[in-house]
Amino acid sequence: MVIVVSARASYWVSPKPSLTTTTLYLDRDYLIDQVYWQSIAHFVDRHEVKAYFETDYTNRSQLLRLDPRQVAEISMWLDELEDLSRAGIAPEQFWRAQALFSSVLDMLLPQLSARDRQAAEWRRRLALAERTGAVLARSDERLLLALRREARQALELLHSDLERRWKLKDLAASVHLSESQLGRLFIAAVGMSPIAYLTVIRVEQMAHLLRTTDAPVSEIAARVGWGDPGFAARQFRRALSVSPLEYRMMCLHRHGIVGLR
Repeated sequence: MVIVVSARASYWVSPKPSLTTTTLYLDRDYLIDQVYWQSIAHFVDRHEVKAYFETDYTNRSQLLRLDPRQVAEISMWLDELEDLSRAGIAPEQFWRAQALFSSVLDMLLPQLSARDRQAAEWRRRLALAERTGAVLARSDERLLLALRREARQALELLHSDLERRWKLKDLAASVHLSESQLGRLFIAAVGMSPIAYLTVIRVEQMAHLLRTTDAPVSEIAARVGWGDPGFAARQFRRALSVSPLEYRMMCLHRHGIVGLR
């Protein structure tokens, strides 16, 4: 699932235990330039592209539902793009990052709907909200809360010692809280329980190791704290819709390694 949100639209995200969320923040002028240069035969200049966006793509948000194969492919591109961006994209990696970003756009842009029939109603509600100071949100959306010191410490502990066989009582004791207190703080901070969050970051690290090493899946599972490779594979498939081996093969195919001698 992909959520596309326009500039200056307020939103908040509450990740679920089975989901990995990656957010791309796109500069509007950069996106306009990309569309212009890729469709230069259809537009006079970039100002015409800007007008095209403003008249045809008026809805402030769209929900795109991808099939499992598309999810697997776009997840792989986003994972690699995140790896490249973590410490700042080096000049020699710019074209690779550009190619990954173009692949993401190539998959998503054809699915965007133009002139959504709900756009006029959304603009009316937005104008009303801006006049009254209200926030457009469903009743089940919760406000983001300040991250308490104990929640931040618990997050840091999970990230720093991923291989540990964490139990909720041990994590709670480490930050001097009861299990129920830690659970409430953690859910308020990140939208899920500590153990669910641990599953998410273990899957992320598994994906990173599958892309960047040739270590067996059983070894990778142990390195992220799962002693049972079968259990690790089930958690991975639940999160990314493909098995660890399928994910690795997709990465190898993408880089042109499979089949080469």
